[in-house]
Amino acid sequence: MIKKIATVLFFLGIYILSNAQKLSPKAVDRLAQISKKYNDTIDIKSPEKIFEIGYWSSYFGMDDIGEEMMQYGIHNIKNIKPEMIRHSSVQNTKNGYWVQAIEKLDEASKIDPATNAYYGWVLLFFYHDYKKSLEKLELYETHMQHQPNLVANGDNFHYLKGINYMQLKQYEKAIQEFDRNIKETYEATRENNFFPYQVALYKARCLDKLGKNEEALKHYDLANSITKIADNYYYKALLLKKMNRFNDYRDNINQAFDLIKNGIKNNDNYQVVFDDIYIQDVQKELDEINFKNKK
Repeated sequence: MIKKIATVLFFLGIYILSNAQKLSPKAVDRLAQISKKYNDTIDIKSPEKIFEIGYWSSYFGMDDIGEEMMQYGIHNIKNIKPEMIRHSSVQNTKNGYWVQAIEKLDEASKIDPATNAYYGWVLLFFYHDYKKSLEKLELYETHMQHQPNLVANGDNFHYLKGINYMQLKQYEKAIQEFDRNIKETYEATRENNFFPYQVALYKARCLDKLGKNEEALKHYDLANSITKIADNYYYKALLLKKMNRFNDYRDNINQAFDLIKNGIKNNDNYQVVFDDIYIQDVQKELDEINFKNKK
């Protein structure tokens, strides 16, 4: 008898939750499944718990139900933490709910300006909104009173700003930011070249675009001294070709091909790579060299 009463009360609670607070039948069914799995030990009427279940549902591919539950949590949790909103936006970005992700980041950044660090980072690497990314990064810098060695998701702020400027074709500003990254890294570690090779590679690309050939060559070499990858050799080769240094051009293209055929290139499993190259790009240069040699 007691068990029957408990069951009735449980489903009555589900009914009230569904109707009074407008969760869809699918979401309510998901909550019931979770409650049953954990022997009714979870308070599935708690907005905090509904948000958590929604987050993990979204994480494991139940995007619509997960988003519905997270939205429910965001609008019903009193004094919600901006980190919860940010975490929810991360799932939105991964699952292609881009409008919702940006709306949540806007909301989170109003509550806590520190959210602008991640906001700027994700705008750069996932949304490619370079102007807005710069705005958010600079808002965070102001919030932090321009302290040195600021990072977002592990990346130095000057590195992030440098990429934004590079993508906006503001190469001088990009170089200034990359130099600040290099300077901060040295001051923090007292070690030379302790920064990611991408800083030197992207700086070299900017110098290359500005026609500062010798400086660009030095920075392609600097990038290679940190990590040997095909991109450093490939872009150095193209610059040498432009400078009519054809023997050096050929040597560097061969180096690039040897690396890229083994997958050794600028690569990141999580975020976009800028000025990306493919084996076909390198092969095209090799074919051109071989064609000329046959003449």
